[in-house]
Amino acid sequence: MANITVSDSLRNFVPRGPKLIRVKGKKLLTWAAIEEFQQRKKEKGYAVQVGDISGSTGMQGDGMNIFEPYQLGRWDFHRALVRDFKKVKDNQKAFEKWVPEFAECCGDLFYDWPAAGHLGLGSLLEDWFAELEILESAIEAIDSGKGKTLKDPKVLATSIAKTKITGPPVLSQQLKRFTYPDLNFKHQKRSKESVLALGAESLIGFCWLLVAREIEMGIKYVECRSFSIPHKDAHSGLQVDGCGRWVPNINPKGNPMTVCSKGCSTRADRAAKKAAKKPAK
Repeated sequence: MANITVSDSLRNFVPRGPKLIRVKGKKLLTWAAIEEFQQRKKEKGYAVQVGDISGSTGMQGDGMNIFEPYQLGRWDFHRALVRDFKKVKDNQKAFEKWVPEFAECCGDLFYDWPAAGHLGLGSLLEDWFAELEILESAIEAIDSGKGKTLKDPKVLATSIAKTKITGPPVLSQQLKRFTYPDLNFKHQKRSKESVLALGAESLIGFCWLLVAREIEMGIKYVECRSFSIPHKDAHSGLQVDGCGRWVPNINPKGNPMTVCSKGCSTRADRAAKKAAKKPAK
């Protein structure tokens, strides 16, 4: 088995105003600042070229956020993404509503800097659907005890096509597409020596790194101890039924886990103490 070291390098930019638009007969996810920049260029009579926006676009400091899943400890990101995708995949309108909602929180699925996407605007909606189906298929294979099939060069991992093919193993292919070798990562922040880690080029790459850990390292996921404990969500302020998070037995930092956050740990301990005080019937 290979030891998969996940780099902490991914910083996914989240500009303001994600929305779907139609360009050349295809729908894609774009952002207000990118679209406004494109419009200004056209009004001035300049041809807008792919990559024009990689420099100064007005995106910097203009409602910009950064989503960093490693620093946030989003170790169940791939599973949560598939869970939400399953809710909307069979309803086109629901899917098209969900994509901008996801992007508003986390950014583009394929580009850490969205203006680097298709036509300098963003990512194609059809790519979102296709890649999420492959990711869904991979997680289903893991949960059914068939995760190793993703290393078989004769198996195509999609939920639609079950035909056997000859080609590179799905897992290797996806890691090649969406990750890169990173020698600058300081292993667990404690070692003075650099190790070879795999860095995610995008959120979909981060998902495949987590999938690779499950398959290669035998990582198991269980519900957070506070999974179903009602509480007020710290970000939205809304009352929720629980955190709804899963945790790996060993996270990418090499630490064992039973809860997803300190808040959940406090809630779980409080609930356990309360249950222990109840008289036995």
